[in-house]
Amino acid sequence: HVNMASTGRTDTVATLLIADIEGSTAFRAAVGDDRAQGRIDDVLRAISDAVTGAGGVVVKEMGDGVLVVFDTPGPAFDAALDIQRALADGDVKVRVGIHAGQLRVSGGDVHGMAVHVADRLTHVAAGGEIVASAVARALGTPYVAAEASYAPKQASGPWARGHAHTRSALAGAAAVVALNRADMPALAPVLGAGCRSLFV
Repeated sequence: HVNMASTGRTDTVATLLIADIEGSTAFRAAVGDDRAQGRIDDVLRAISDAVTGAGGVVVKEMGDGVLVVFDTPGPAFDAALDIQRALADGDVKVRVGIHAGQLRVSGGDVHGMAVHVADRLTHVAAGGEIVASAVARALGTPYVAAEASYAPKQASGPWARGHAHTRSALAGAAAVVALNRADMPALAPVLGAGCRSLFV
């Protein structure tokens, strides 16, 4: 467990999630500072609720975003999906980066290369997207892999049975993370109506 209250320096391995509001400066210019700040505060509260509900610890605000520490990647992925689902239909979009690595905890803050990697991943993401490092994905939550070649090429046999299991998993999924937008036309017909599509 990451002890953010430690008064000394502690080296630990943990998962970082950074959630950042996309285009906040342009949003302020478009709607005015007062209205924009109220909306941004609402979004930051939604982010905080999602990450703390999944067991994360909000370390600090970073501009119009937050840096959060989790013990393991699985809850970080859960929180990221909850954030994007909660804000999917809103006028403010959030980009999320997730990375797992070694941190130095000191004075209620975290330091180290892992922080810079998570920040970089966040800025690679577009609004509504989650980008996770290979390390976080390798340590993270179970997933189903599917490709644009999903459409069955064989009517029977092991190949077709395997794809039947994949089809069932996709139909019940709350979210699908696609590595390539070109995969979506083939996957879309088998996804459930409430499934959220995210891209990395």
